[in-house]
Amino acid sequence: MRGVLFGVSNTKIVFASVEPDYSSEEEDDVSTNVRSVATVVMPTDSLLQFCLFTLRRFANHKGKLDAAMKESLEEFEKQLAEVAAIETFKPVKSPAKRKRASKNLAAEE
Repeated sequence: MRGVLFGVSNTKIVFASVEPDYSSEEEDDVSTNVRSVATVVMPTDSLLQFCLFTLRRFANHKGKLDAAMKESLEEFEKQLAEVAAIETFKPVKSPAKRKRASKNLAAEE
């Protein structure tokens, strides 16, 4: 979601797509493009009823949600362990950074 504009009678919800920007040739440039892809306009009271209904359903099914999250966590941790075991994905130590010459050295000369 990119934004929500609440009004007395209607609410506008804007959904967006976030994509990496590959136009820069620098590796450290990690900018992104955000593009609005859909806008939903609905009565504010209907949105509030939907939110309350959803929260009630979460509360009523807390036990099932807890079990599902624990099950998903175990599977996720297994997948992470598999990736960590692959040699290509192991962290590589970055070379030591060079220090800049001190400004005091230039003044002493």
